[in-house]
This record gives sequence, C-alpha cells and structure tokens, in this order.
Amino acid sequence: MIARYTMKRDKFTFRISDTYSTVFTGRILQINSALAEYLQIIDGGEYMKKKVNLPGEKIHHSIKRALEAIEAVFIPYFVEEQNILGTDEGIEKFLQLLSEEEDRQELKAQFNQSNSSKDRWNTFVKYINVSKGLNHLLKSPFCVHPKTGKVCIPFTANTVDKFHPDKVPTITTLIEEINEFDLKDKAAQETHDSNARRIKDYKKTSLNKSLHIFQEFLWNLENERKGQKIKESDEKMEF
Repeated sequence: MIARYTMKRDKFTFRISDTYSTVFTGRILQINSALAEYLQIIDGGEYMKKKVNLPGEKIHHSIKRALEAIEAVFIPYFVEEQNILGTDEGIEKFLQLLSEEEDRQELKAQFNQSNSSKDRWNTFVKYINVSKGLNHLLKSPFCVHPKTGKVCIPFTANTVDKFHPDKVPTITTLIEEINEFDLKDKAAQETHDSNARRIKDYKKTSLNKSLHIFQEFLWNLENERKGQKIKESDEKMEF
C-alpha cells in the first residue's frame, strides 16, 4: 500500500513510502514557489531602479485591498510628511522609476516650477493622465508625432526584426526626398503637357513601400469580408 491514514481523535496521520514522500514534498515546494511568485511585487536587487511590479488586474485581491488602504493616506503620509519630492535627491530617485528619458526630462522641467512635494506630485498625476489621453495612444497608420515629426508606418510581422524605430521617415525627410526626386527629374517637372503622367508625391518618398503594405492589408481584409458575406448568404439559402 502506497499510503494510508489512521484517525486519532481529530487528527489524520499519513504514512507514505519514502519515494512518494519525496515526490509529494517536491510537488508541495513547487506549489509554494508558484504561490510566492504570484504574490511577489518586489523585483530586482540593490542596483535595480524600479523594484515594484504590479501586473495590472492580475494582482491578488489582498494586494488590491492594500493599495486601497495606502491610497487613502499616501499624500499626507508619504508625499507631504516624508517629503519624497521635496529635495533634488528625492526627485532624481523618483524620476529614475520612469522608463522613458523624454518623460524624465519633461517632468524634471515641470518639477522645477513647483516648490513643494505635494505640488510636484500633483504635477506628476496630471502628466500621467495626459499621457493616457487619446492623442498619446497609438493612432492610425501615417499619423505624425507632434514633437519628433516621425510618421507611424505599418510593417509586416515577418519583418519585425528588421524594423528600426529610429529610421522611420519624418516630415522633414519626406520633404527632402520629394525635393531630391524633383531635382533629378526637372524635365518632367517643367513639362506642361496635359497628357504627361504626374507622379504622386508619396511615390517619390520612402513612404511608398509602407503605403503598399497598408494597401495590401486592406485588400486582404476586403477579400476576407467578402468571403464571410458569401458564406453567410449560402447558410441562409440552405433549407
């Protein structure tokens, strides 16, 4: 018999063979490890800047309750009493928690316009709320970033390893490409013949390939939709 138990008053005594005891113990350790990892919200060691990791809605209910309790006292106890944003050292440590250098620089400039830790915290909250706005989210293809001038371009999944964000076209580079194309083709540019075929500006730039990818995506989408409609129509005609 692999395992058996006997009842002594209100307790169970288990007798398990050594082999199965080892397996059982190992399984318990795996469960404990998985549970500890699930509840873990602190990552990294001494030299890791961002140590707290809260994975959205997947956090445990006990941690959610703790966050609710902390939120009620965070500003008076941490922001004001502990003055976490009241010194240059505190500001630098706080800014290092942000992943984007652009955000760090912009917030630092805004923090310099405030005098208290509470005012700087309110500035940070407003900044985060703005960053979540629709104008900061991913938009349609070929939209232009208001600061960098970079154009949002589509690319295929099989070329993701070759995609370099720093090499995407900008408004400035597109204008330069159009001007360079026109200079090389002055004869066609100066021709006023109504029968002359005029090249569209986007075809003169590096945006042409991206536009072709997007058009191909739309064609496939249209064909897929047509096929779905035909299938639905056939199903309705069946008796």
